[in-house]
Amino acid sequence: MKNWLRIGRRQRKKGKSRQRNNLERREMLIPADKVRLGMRVTRLDRPWEETPFLFQGFIVNRPAEIEQLKSCCEQVYIDALKDRWTQEEYLKALDIETTEPPVKRSFMQELPKSIDAYRNLKTTFLEALEHIRQEDAIEIGPIKPVVDQCVESIIANPSALFWLTRIKNSDQYTAEHSLRVCILAVSLGRHLGYSRKRLELLGLSALLHDVGKMKVPDAILNKPGKLTEEEMEVMRKHAEYGADMIARKRGLPEIISLVARHHHETISGEGYPAGLHGNQIPSLARLVSIVDAYDAMTSRRCYKPSMPSMEALSILYNGRGHHFDAPMVEAFIRIVGLYPPGSLVEMKTGEVAIVVHTNLSRLRPTVMLQLNAEKKPVPRQELDLSEEENHHYTIVRSLPNDAYGLNVSHLIESMSEIPLPH
Repeated sequence: MKNWLRIGRRQRKKGKSRQRNNLERREMLIPADKVRLGMRVTRLDRPWEETPFLFQGFIVNRPAEIEQLKSCCEQVYIDALKDRWTQEEYLKALDIETTEPPVKRSFMQELPKSIDAYRNLKTTFLEALEHIRQEDAIEIGPIKPVVDQCVESIIANPSALFWLTRIKNSDQYTAEHSLRVCILAVSLGRHLGYSRKRLELLGLSALLHDVGKMKVPDAILNKPGKLTEEEMEVMRKHAEYGADMIARKRGLPEIISLVARHHHETISGEGYPAGLHGNQIPSLARLVSIVDAYDAMTSRRCYKPSMPSMEALSILYNGRGHHFDAPMVEAFIRIVGLYPPGSLVEMKTGEVAIVVHTNLSRLRPTVMLQLNAEKKPVPRQELDLSEEENHHYTIVRSLPNDAYGLNVSHLIESMSEIPLPH
């Protein structure tokens, strides 16, 4: 069953009629766009005070209330009485998928598949950007299948593709930034419990969020120094350029162009281009703004060095509720962890390892040993540092990508025996 579905049961209060005493109340978590008239909403996926609703719990009586729910929530809890319908019948009536969850794969099983997905995504997206340069139009047809392939990989094992976000070529920043934002956004959406269809929509929206930069002069995009106010105004136009370009493509969901237009809005209303605030900003745009900012901060550009992941996460955390959506920021910090997948770390023993994936204990991820205490290569050994038997291992510091002659790209290629795309 989809992982966003949670069902809790509680008996109705005594004193009801005999007929109703035999009924059970079910609290069911469903996507906000599946809410129908007559449903009783009991809880939201965010505090009530952050929404336009006056009461904590209400029956949906007007279409406008459904639109309000969709604008500020991803999912809502509803009451469903178990008097006639089974759970499956209820979900079917709402047109909600009830298929079994997809097969999960280990990191090593998924790594070759994730490299293939990344290669296809990069090749196809570079071709799409070239088409934009030549035709001033975007061709979606070839892009969607490769985004769906990435979604499949992230569902199977989110850490494998996450590793590939560590590969950064400064001369391909605009394209690779969009690839990384796509991967990070889908990873966050998966953690938040989005359905497969919503993840695919999120991935496509995230990949295309910056296509408007194709219309910004390279002299401004790659200027080594600080932009002037006039240049900054041109740069800000990329959000509208991209949204308009996507909107001209018939048949696409409107949310894709809305993400392109509003991914630089802020919760406080100080962003651009429309100065939207809070839940006026589409939820997918709020999500993309977080991973967009994180990747920009942790990437080296001609005008700035890259920022350590911990420092970038601290900035996101301090900006939650003012600049960024607070629950989404907190969820993103959980999936990135103090030591992101694909990062190099040094143990108290002097051994060096690469992080495979994060655990509930953010200080104790799962790692793969690379060097011994003398900094000599060792056979690969995966260690879950959260397990009691490995508690003598303690991470003392993060390492740069090329520490002790190690290189994440080369490590990935050697482990998968597949060359990475360049």
